[in-house]
Amino acid sequence: MKKINFWLGILISLVFTYFAFDDVNLNQLVSNILKIKWFPLVLAIFLSIFSFWVRSLRWKFFLSDVKEISIKKLFSATMIGYMALNIFPLRLGDFYRAYAIGKMESISKTTSFATIIVERIVDTLTLLSILFLAIFLNPQLQEREFFGRTLKNSAILLSIFTVIALLVLLFPLFAPKLSKKIALFFLDFLPEKLSFKLKKILNSFWVGIAVLTKKEFFFKIIFVSFLMWFCFVGNLSLTLYAFGLEKLVESTFSSSLVVLIVSAFAVMIPAGPGSVGTLDAACKESLIFIGNGLISNDLALGFALINHYVTSFIPVTLVGLYFFWKEKLSFEKMQNESEII
Repeated sequence: MKKINFWLGILISLVFTYFAFDDVNLNQLVSNILKIKWFPLVLAIFLSIFSFWVRSLRWKFFLSDVKEISIKKLFSATMIGYMALNIFPLRLGDFYRAYAIGKMESISKTTSFATIIVERIVDTLTLLSILFLAIFLNPQLQEREFFGRTLKNSAILLSIFTVIALLVLLFPLFAPKLSKKIALFFLDFLPEKLSFKLKKILNSFWVGIAVLTKKEFFFKIIFVSFLMWFCFVGNLSLTLYAFGLEKLVESTFSSSLVVLIVSAFAVMIPAGPGSVGTLDAACKESLIFIGNGLISNDLALGFALINHYVTSFIPVTLVGLYFFWKEKLSFEKMQNESEII
């Protein structure tokens, strides 16, 4: 099954890579890349790495009921996880991240993984808020079609599905005892080994989500979540300046919000390692959409490739490999542990 998923992910990446490079003049693409200003990209790389430090700070809050862990260790584990996400298939980065902090701090890997699940829920809520902000700040885009639907209609549909999914996921926060009873009732029908494993994850999930009920952490988590995602907005804005695209869009900030939202949901597609192809195509098409005919295909793709690989993929992978080497971890052991979690 894993081999099928792996090759399916590679196929999805290849298909999206084809669409990303479709109707692109390669000579012009290279020419656009060679003309970019490199100083804004240096700042964009800094913001990209800093966003992971902010993510580590938020993770510290989620793990507060488990153990007091230094930001340094959490940052190390976070970078290892995202490095793994970039070079391994099947989106195993979160499992490797849980393994790394579990190994370094002698805590349950299942518990740390469960807090990462809660983290993803908060990310979705934050992105949904940013989506509404993007629409509010870009009224001229609301009725413009994007893949056959207006941005406004797409946002409404996406919001409905997202809210329904979040209500299901956040039900344990509002009715912990009832939701636990319901979950355990259904888990008892599963095979004993699988049921036991899922019960462990659920128990840890309740520990992580309980943090959101504490006032001293709730507002910190919300603030840090927005700070983290706005680091990515800054990263995108700086890349726009590097290509001189600020002259072709109405606002670098509001345009970056739109690109961020489209890219964030593209990353959720189960493609090959590092969201190769999917992120590139999404970033390119969203920029063309914003430019409304002023931004060419080759210019948009150049922006997508530089932002993806130069400001994020390469530096994150290198930093993650450094921490992986520093912590003396083993890829083989991490692979085995990811199957246990």
